[in-house]
Amino acid sequence: MKADLASRSLLLVVDNVEHLMATADLLADLLAHAPRVKILATSREALRVQAEHEFPVPPFALADSVQMFADRAAAAHHGFQVDEANAAIVDAICRRLEGIPLAIELAAARTKLLAARGVARASGATARLPRRRRS
Repeated sequence: MKADLASRSLLLVVDNVEHLMATADLLADLLAHAPRVKILATSREALRVQAEHEFPVPPFALADSVQMFADRAAAAHHGFQVDEANAAIVDAICRRLEGIPLAIELAAARTKLLAARGVARASGATARLPRRRRS
């Protein structure tokens, strides 16, 4: 593989490398033998290889978290929108997930099967939920 890539110019994208930390040495070796190859790796942990440059992704602000949740939920469940009935619930979900983009993305995808209150329960955000009004 190294020989095939040695003369090529390409970007290799590797996601969730923290689950494959044994690959860090392989990636470092590839970089050493293929100077025109660049690697973009996502990970919750540093790889600790010589050519590594870390770019921490900070959590989103609450308003951005809510907007992302609304956008991703609408993509997963056509017609989903944050409204008066679920705004406090979506807010609680985003607070519970601490603005972490991947967590928000995954929670929002659950709206395909669950109402916002169900997503909140699944994410552990129930302590922050407003009480249901009884008629």
